[in-house]
Amino acid sequence: MPIYAYEFKLNNFQKQYLEKKDPKLLNKYNKISKDIREKKKVFAIFAFVSQSVPQEKMNEYVNTMKMNISKNVKNGIYYNGITKDLYGKIKKTIMNANQSGLYTQVRFDPTFFKQYNIKKVPVLSLSLCDVNDIYPSECKVLFMIHGTMDVNFFAHKIVSVDDRYQEILK
Repeated sequence: MPIYAYEFKLNNFQKQYLEKKDPKLLNKYNKISKDIREKKKVFAIFAFVSQSVPQEKMNEYVNTMKMNISKNVKNGIYYNGITKDLYGKIKKTIMNANQSGLYTQVRFDPTFFKQYNIKKVPVLSLSLCDVNDIYPSECKVLFMIHGTMDVNFFAHKIVSVDDRYQEILK
């Protein structure tokens, strides 16, 4: 588990110094500290894919997340392996996400595929995560659906099953 800079406590001198020199940083520190104390949770939608998923589908995933899913919902794309050809696809996916203003984690980690017993891709999951630890192994999986589908359809399907998840939609 990564160690973050905000895991330490600031003394009064440090707080006063930041208050004068960089109030935005102090505000950010205070917000993150509060989130940690309160163990604030957020929803995350993860896509588990392989390099066989076409680039168009990855772009569709990113665009649908941006258009239909609440900005408070975190997201990530996880690949089960890596090859030389995959780098270009990932670069395009990240560029598309950045251009649309969406922060998307893109990682290679076959351990998640084993952990969730994913044998066929794509898979979409809705998880509940700590606000400062958006990583599938640290999150509670609420829903997982196998097969090719639009993220918007996935989210609406979840809401149709349980309307308590309405907040994942825009």
